[in-house]
Amino acid sequence: MQVGIERLFTMQTSSGGFGMWPGSYEPHDWGTVYATEFLTEAKNAGYSVPKGDLNDALNYLEKLISGKSKDGNADEVLRAHAIYVLAKAGRVKSSWIRRLQETKDLPEAGKLYLAGSLALMGDKKAMSELIGQSFNDKSFSATGEGEFNVLPAALGLSIFMEVDPENPLVPVLVKRLEGVMRSG
Repeated sequence: MQVGIERLFTMQTSSGGFGMWPGSYEPHDWGTVYATEFLTEAKNAGYSVPKGDLNDALNYLEKLISGKSKDGNADEVLRAHAIYVLAKAGRVKSSWIRRLQETKDLPEAGKLYLAGSLALMGDKKAMSELIGQSFNDKSFSATGEGEFNVLPAALGLSIFMEVDPENPLVPVLVKRLEGVMRSG
């Protein structure tokens, strides 16, 4: 694990973001969000993560959310994921969540990341409201009726396992994902 952490930092650019390869000069926004999430999880699990380098990555995510990343126009799902990572790091602002919630036609994945952020901030009521906007009852009925979209379900399950593992949707999501896995 420690070797992986050290390897990731060989890809960190001077901006705090992460490139696709060691020694990269240009950050890749999606790669930066995933790398920073991994590093935040590692730190939270007790692994040694250089504080200054992690802060640089978290600062990059804050710039990405505010539209000041390398390309200046991160999509809503990317920004929502960055907010979720910042919530895991204890550096989220509720105004970021509220602003993104106002986005017309925010994709399911974006709503799920924001719901996870709200839960990490202790607002499970707002989390439940957003989850309700993301999933309808038919999508996750235990009988298997209705449409089933694997990506939001897997993302929802991952978030629930972190913030609300006793949520009644957890076993339903597990069962539905297991069924998809078995049917190929």
